[in-house]
Amino acid sequence: YFFLEVAVLAAGLAAEFPSLGKRALMGRRVVIVWLILFLAFFMVYWLHDHLYHGAHVFDQFFLEVPARTAGLVASAVLGLTLLPTSKHSPVLCSLGLSWESVTWFHILLGYLFLLASLVHVLLYIARFLQMGSPADILPFNWLIYYRPKPWSSAPTSNFTIPIMSTIFWPVLVCFALLPFFRRQHWELFRYSHNVMLVLIPSVLWHANTSWYYLLPGVMALVFDRTLRFLQATEIVRVVRAETREFLGTRTDNEQPSRADVALTKIEFQWAGQDRIHSPGMFVMINVPKVSAWEWHPFSLSSSPLDETATLHIKSQGPKSFTGKLFELAGLNDVQMHIQGPFGAVADLDQESVVLVAGGIGITPMLSAARWAVSSALA
Repeated sequence: YFFLEVAVLAAGLAAEFPSLGKRALMGRRVVIVWLILFLAFFMVYWLHDHLYHGAHVFDQFFLEVPARTAGLVASAVLGLTLLPTSKHSPVLCSLGLSWESVTWFHILLGYLFLLASLVHVLLYIARFLQMGSPADILPFNWLIYYRPKPWSSAPTSNFTIPIMSTIFWPVLVCFALLPFFRRQHWELFRYSHNVMLVLIPSVLWHANTSWYYLLPGVMALVFDRTLRFLQATEIVRVVRAETREFLGTRTDNEQPSRADVALTKIEFQWAGQDRIHSPGMFVMINVPKVSAWEWHPFSLSSSPLDETATLHIKSQGPKSFTGKLFELAGLNDVQMHIQGPFGAVADLDQESVVLVAGGIGITPMLSAARWAVSSALA
């Protein structure tokens, strides 16, 4: 918790004094160094100082000490991994940070969790080999022989061990391999992350002290999912849906070329309009007549001061979500669910602002320009 307090303080200083962040004094490097220091001291404590309830009895099994330490590290890192997943984190909001700006930290912590978990599992495989019962740690093997106490030869049936062994390998596939196919199979990547709904209760059951590390992240996650569900149930009134086709320039190849561009413009009103506090924000939209399961992010092209919100969405082909939305908008039969808005707070209170459009298109810049005109700043 001291680690979290210092990290939040550093982020707050960087948000309050942008010059500090620009010099990387409070940036990613400091966070990574602080994380390394935390993990180093955490492991030293459990490997050396804790002494397992003040006695050396458990140290007689050499593999027990590093195996248990790896498990505790995995629990602590899992708790940290959950914190950046909340799109409505009150901590991030208070610091002026957006959810997507800390996604890199979530990814880093996720791989650290997998590494610590893998070390934990491999060391216990070696421990069960040492006891002469390697099959007892296999998945779906509920009746196991485990002797954790050196002074006793009586077996202990810890059925949570094979439960975790059953869950760990699918988790390894979902969190370690599927992210590499995220761009090609986004929905598979997104929904496979729901394996955490099984992982988290299992960890709490398996490691009776893990609640200490997981509680803040679990509370933030439950709050975020509840709020997003409530947002998805808000009524969205589509005012107008238009489609346009024109000759544009493709830049996805090395040489720009002329090509037909299909564009969908949607004007709508919903309760979230009052929550838009900064230009350049984005929303997650779901169009049931296109797909009941897919949620896609799109930048708002309207100003927070406009009476209606607008989206300008470029079609990526007839078989894509945007292509099907283009066809549906042509029939003027668009119904939507919306979550959001999300995004960082734009600091436009400057003498001059340069708007540069990049990979996600011009819509965030259009939103900022409309806001500046509406506010009489341009």
